[in-house]
Amino acid sequence: YDSEDKLWATNCRACVPPNYSDFYYPHYGYVSEQGNPPEMPAITDMEFDSKGNLWIVMCGTYFNLLCIKKGSNQMEYINNRTINETTSLSIDENDNVWFADKNGIHCYYTETAKDSVMSNTTHLSIPNEQFYANDIDQDGNIWFVSKNNLLKIGKKGIEAYTCGGFNEARSVLCDKGIVWILLKDDKLLKFSNNEFEQVDFSSVVAEDSIISNQTSVDLNKCAFAIPVEQLELD
Repeated sequence: YDSEDKLWATNCRACVPPNYSDFYYPHYGYVSEQGNPPEMPAITDMEFDSKGNLWIVMCGTYFNLLCIKKGSNQMEYINNRTINETTSLSIDENDNVWFADKNGIHCYYTETAKDSVMSNTTHLSIPNEQFYANDIDQDGNIWFVSKNNLLKIGKKGIEAYTCGGFNEARSVLCDKGIVWILLKDDKLLKFSNNEFEQVDFSSVVAEDSIISNQTSVDLNKCAFAIPVEQLELD
């Protein structure tokens, strides 16, 4: 939602602004009449900054960071065209945009238009893995997840955490003092006070479990009701 409480949504290939009849398609390449359109990059996440500018990250062979300034109908392409796998972004209290791709963890400073990249090459405390989802907690710490690690970037430096069963993290969510991590095998990791706790709900979301633990009854068209006054209840 923007500052006017209007909803912005994506159809994975285009950004759809409210009350606007056309899509913003990032054009890519030339297509002849006989050829097929090239695979378009996918919009994977977007967020408004404090000034009402909409920031967008994309996954595919294209610019991985874009911006629609408040009141504008034009996309600005921020980063150079590259092959990337950007899936998530977060905006800190200074309107700096954080995201990760195959080159490392990016912090795009909006005031100076400078893109700073951190990786295992520049910071040994960062595991040599590709990071994906990220979020910011109430204290301004930025959290990233990779296949095997949870990474914290804060005022005191960079720290990495992991545990047994940390398998293919899908997303991360900061909730006050807790960091929640969703794993590929339908398990949650709860990270609090530098300790992990595993929550296994794979049986809850499994189809067989839903079928065998139904919480409703099929009356097979033979429904009935009892008048309340016949139940002798207070």
